[in-house]
Amino acid sequence: MLMTVGDFRAHVRAHLQDLIEELKRLTGRSSRQEEDAWRASLKQLASLLDEAVAPGVCLYLRVPGHIELEYQLPGSNQYVDAVLLGAHDSQAAAVFLELKNWDIRTDRPGGGESLIRRAGKQILHPSAQVRGYVEYCQYFHSAVHTYKALCHGCVLFTGEDALAPYLAEPNAELTSRYPLFTDSDADRQRFATFMNERLSSPHPSFAEAFSNGYYRQNRNLIQQLAEQVKDAHAKPFALLGPQQLALARCVAAVRSAVYEWKANGRQRKVIVVVGPPGSGKSAVAARLWAEVSLMNDVDNGDLLFVTTSSSQNSNWSAVFNTVGQGGMRGMVRGANAFVPLPMRRSKEIDRVCGPKACGNPARWRENLELLRNAGVRFQDGARDMGALVSIVDEAHALIDPTREGGQGPFGFPLGLGPQAYHIMRASTLTIFLLDPKQGFRRRENTRLDDIFAWARELGAGDPDVVSLEGLQFRCGGSGPYVDWVESLLSDNSVETNKVFAAGWYVSPEARNGSNVVPFPDRPGRARRLASSQPFIFEVFDTPFTMEASLRQRIKEGNTARLASTFARTWKTKKDQAPHDLQPPQLDFCEYIEGYPEPWSRPWNVVRNGDDYTWFIQGAPGSRIAKDPLAEVGCTYALRNFDYDMVGLIWPEDLVRRNGRWHVDVQYVKETGLNGLIGPARQEMKKRKGSGEPGPKTRELIEKMWQAYRILLTRGVKGIYAWIKDKETRAYVLDSLNSGSADETRSG
Repeated sequence: MLMTVGDFRAHVRAHLQDLIEELKRLTGRSSRQEEDAWRASLKQLASLLDEAVAPGVCLYLRVPGHIELEYQLPGSNQYVDAVLLGAHDSQAAAVFLELKNWDIRTDRPGGGESLIRRAGKQILHPSAQVRGYVEYCQYFHSAVHTYKALCHGCVLFTGEDALAPYLAEPNAELTSRYPLFTDSDADRQRFATFMNERLSSPHPSFAEAFSNGYYRQNRNLIQQLAEQVKDAHAKPFALLGPQQLALARCVAAVRSAVYEWKANGRQRKVIVVVGPPGSGKSAVAARLWAEVSLMNDVDNGDLLFVTTSSSQNSNWSAVFNTVGQGGMRGMVRGANAFVPLPMRRSKEIDRVCGPKACGNPARWRENLELLRNAGVRFQDGARDMGALVSIVDEAHALIDPTREGGQGPFGFPLGLGPQAYHIMRASTLTIFLLDPKQGFRRRENTRLDDIFAWARELGAGDPDVVSLEGLQFRCGGSGPYVDWVESLLSDNSVETNKVFAAGWYVSPEARNGSNVVPFPDRPGRARRLASSQPFIFEVFDTPFTMEASLRQRIKEGNTARLASTFARTWKTKKDQAPHDLQPPQLDFCEYIEGYPEPWSRPWNVVRNGDDYTWFIQGAPGSRIAKDPLAEVGCTYALRNFDYDMVGLIWPEDLVRRNGRWHVDVQYVKETGLNGLIGPARQEMKKRKGSGEPGPKTRELIEKMWQAYRILLTRGVKGIYAWIKDKETRAYVLDSLNSGSADETRSG
C-alpha cells in the first residue's frame, strides 16, 4: 500500500503501538529490542518528514490492508526500511531510507571502504547497505527502468551521537553520496535540504508502478557484463582447452533449445551438466551465462546465475559485482527465491492449504494447487517461466524436503516442495551443473532421476545431458590423482590404492631432483614427472611443519588456505574478535609432542553470519586478507572454490582401523549430519564387535568420504596434509606407494 507522508505522520502520532504490533505479527520479529527500534525509528522518521517533504509525497509502506514497514526488493530477499516516492523537476525519483537505532559512540572506521568497526568486529557500513539498494533498483527494478527514475539513499540514526567514525576515511566518498543523519538540530536541517533537493512534488503513477514493480534486467548492461566475463584476461573466468570443449558442448545444447523455441514457441527445456571435481563446472557456468547473454537470437528476458548456499551466493555476488564495476549483485539469486512464497508468509500457506501445511512436504503438489486456485500471488522471481535462463551451479546442494534429510529450518516452506522443481517451473531454460558425489550434508539430497522426473512433469521432456567426465582443471590436471582419491576413500586395499598412485605420485625427493627412486613397475616415471611439475601431495608430521611449507609456497606467489572437516566445535562462532583469544579458547587447539605451545586457529570468520567473502576472497580489512593461513575453512565454505595449495587438517573423525574406515562420532560436529549422527551412534553400540557397519553407520562413513573428497580436490597445484591419527596417516602414506610411513615430512 502507498501512503502519503501526511497519513503516515498521523498514523505514528495516533496509532504507533498498533503499527508496531502489526509489524511484529507480519515479520515474526517480536523481541523487546526490535520493538524499541521500531518505536524510535518511526517516531524520528515522522518528525523529520514534517520538515523535509511535501505531505502529498508518497511513502512506501507495503500494506495488504495493514502496515508493514519493509519494502522487499523485487526478486530478492532484501528489505528496505522505507522508500519515499515522488518527483523532482518533473523527473520520477525514489529515496531509500535505512533506519538505525544504534548507539555509535564506540564505533570506529573500518579497515577498508564499506566497512565499519562495531562491537569488536567489522560489519557493512550502513551507507554501503543503502548503495546496494540504489544500485540494485537502477539495474533491476521495472518501474525505475520505465520511468527513468533517479534513485537516492541515506541513513537515519535515531540518536544524536557524533558521526565522525562513519564519515572518516576510508568511507568519506561513500558517505558523501549516501549521507548519514542523526536527530541533532543541525542534521535535521541537513536532512530537510537533502530531501528537498531530491523530492519536490508527488508522482502518483510512478509511485503506483514502483509499488507493483518486478525484477527486470537491463539487457544492455547485462551484455556489457557478459563481454567482461568473456574477456580472456578476466579471472576467474578464463578457460583452458578442456574447459573450452565443455563450454562448446553446453553452448551447442543451448542453441538447440533456442532453435526449438523459434520453431515451436517458448517452452521449458532442461540441460544437466555432470562433472567430477576439478572439471571446471563453475568457470564453465559463468562463461556459459555470458555466452547466452550475448546470443542475438535469444529473446529478451532475465538470465540468472543461481546459487545453492550462503557461501556460494555471497562470493559469486561479489565476483559479478567486481567484474561489473558495481551494482551487479542482482545477477545472482539464491535457490530459495524460486519457491512460490517465502517463510514469512507461512501463515498464509496454512490459512489457504490447511493447518500445518507449510511444514508438510508430503502434500506439496496439493498445496501448490490450492494456492493457485485461491489466486495467491507468488513472490517476484517465482512466477511460472518468469526467468528466461537460470544456470544453477553446485546443483547437487539443492534440497528435496520429501526425501530423508530434507526436513529442517532451511529458509523456505517445506510444504511447497523441492527447490529444483521450482527453479525449473520458474524458468524457461534451466541448466544444472552438478557432481552427484559432492552432496555432503544430508539435506543435499536432490537426485538426477528426480530432475528427470520433474522435467517431464513440467513438460520439458528428458533433459539433455552434457558430461565433463575426463576433464580436469584442478589437481594439476591430474585425473589419476582424482582416481587415487576415489580409491583411497573407499573400501579398496592399500595395494589397489598403490596402483592408482603409480600414475601420478612423485615423492618430494624425486620432485626436487635429488634421491630419485623410480617406481618398481614403471621405470623412469618419477624422473619424467618431476620435470613436468606433477600434482603435489605431501603428508607432514605436525601442523607446524605443514604451515611452514605453505608459507614458503605463498612467498613464491601461490594462493593457499587451511581446511578441515567439521571435526571441531565452532566455539568462536559468535565471538566478536576470535583472533585475539588464547589458544584453548580457539576452535583448533592441537598439542604436539615436542612443541611448547599448541597449534591453534579459529574457524573461518563469517561476517554478518552469511557473508563468506571475507574468508574466501580475503576482503580488505579482514584478518584473512593479511594472513591467508589465519583461519581454517570448513568443507562447504571451500566447496566451489580453488586455491593453488590447500593445507588439510585431517582430525580424528574419519580413521582407519584394521583395514576398514571408521567414523568416530564424537568428532563429527557438522550440523548438516545431525539427523544421522544419533542413529549411527546407537547402531554402533548395538553392533559392537560385529564387524560390518549397519546402514546408518555406513551412510555416515560415506558422508565423511564425501567431505574429504571435497577437500582433497580443492588444490590446483597441490595438497599438504597433517593427519592426526597415526594409523590413518600410515594408511595414506602406504597408499602413495611411498614404501612406508617413515616418509612423513618433518620440515
